[in-house]
Amino acid sequence: MVADTDLTEAYIGLDNRNAGEVCAEDLIERKPDGGTLVIIESPDQIPFNERITGFEERLVNSGFEVVTRISGSGDAVGVKDQMLQVLSETRDLDAVMCASDRMAVQVLEALAEAGRRDVLVYSVGGSPEVKGEMAEGGSPMTGIGALSPINMGKAAVSTAAAVLDGEDFEKEVYVETFFINRDNLNIYGTDGWQ
Repeated sequence: MVADTDLTEAYIGLDNRNAGEVCAEDLIERKPDGGTLVIIESPDQIPFNERITGFEERLVNSGFEVVTRISGSGDAVGVKDQMLQVLSETRDLDAVMCASDRMAVQVLEALAEAGRRDVLVYSVGGSPEVKGEMAEGGSPMTGIGALSPINMGKAAVSTAAAVLDGEDFEKEVYVETFFINRDNLNIYGTDGWQ
């Protein structure tokens, strides 16, 4: 969203908090006694912060301890090396929450290099690459707080048409986010975005 909302007619965005929350809900279900986790974030990116905030707020009082935070940029440069360092220092690790699929790809590479398949990996996005990784048997890729660029585009076009036609429209539209795991992956496929 732009800082000066007077410059725009409407805002079409994603429910980033919910994308983080659905990942946390799955983690709690899989690890009801809690555990240890690493958070991969990007403090200078507002959508990433919303995703991690939703994740952490949902985990409150559920027995999880954040052992470290890795700061990655939007393009995830350096995440793999930092994750390898964490893996060399921390054997007891249950899960990793990534603010984006690009970060998750770096984490998955680090886990593969370290020979670790016992860590649950969550991300936000739903890119073909990460869904493809999830489809592979034994992959640590566990769940995705899925975004839908397709539905976001539809909402934007519908809103733009209403603006141009002088019809009523919502000033702020937040497109639903949802959870993808191996149980429903076949619905969304691995060859494109949902």
